Amino acid sequence: MTIDLSRNKLSGEIPNEITKFVYLGTLNLSNNHFVGTIPKNIGAMQQLETLDLSCNHLSGNIPASLNSLHFLEHLNLSFNNLTGSIPRGNQLQTLEDPSIYEGNPFLCGSLLHAKCPWDANGLVPVISTSEEDGEKNESEIIMFGFYISMAIGFPVGLNVLFFAIFTSRRRRICYFCLVDRVSCVILEKIGFFPTPVRRMRRRRSY
Repeated sequence: MTIDLSRNKLSGEIPNEITKFVYLGTLNLSNNHFVGTIPKNIGAMQQLETLDLSCNHLSGNIPASLNSLHFLEHLNLSFNNLTGSIPRGNQLQTLEDPSIYEGNPFLCGSLLHAKCPWDANGLVPVISTSEEDGEKNESEIIMFGFYISMAIGFPVGLNVLFFAIFTSRRRRICYFCLVDRVSCVILEKIGFFPTPVRRMRRRRSY
């Protein structure tokens, strides 16, 4: 009996009820978005031969009950957020491929040639959760919307300004007088004129 729900974009926690399928031979939940921990009583699935939970967001320790799966031949827990020591003894000792556990930076054990630094003091590192990832994605969406609004709003505002100026003779005169005054002030500041220049106001026709 096989359950293969891989690559279905499933999310949430793995339901404990799945461990009631005691005659299940293959369980594949890989490449989804599952969070939370591996069900502690997964060892009740005594007939399980293949278990693939890779490429999810599972956290916490690897349940010691996995050692009760005497028929387990293929195991893949890679690329999750699992922490703590790899359980020792019984069935898991027959699975000696380190790639089973790769991609879990806070997982340790003799198979990975990594001593657990928290074995002596009982400390377990804190890792980011799916909620923090969701907040990050929401922030990125807000920033993207801000940049889009700026890109659209600037040319629209500029067009409105030029329309207001060039559809009125009086506004055109005021605009070019202002430009003339600002230009002269800048030229005086940088020393272009040897002495301050008095600018006479004169009416221009455009």
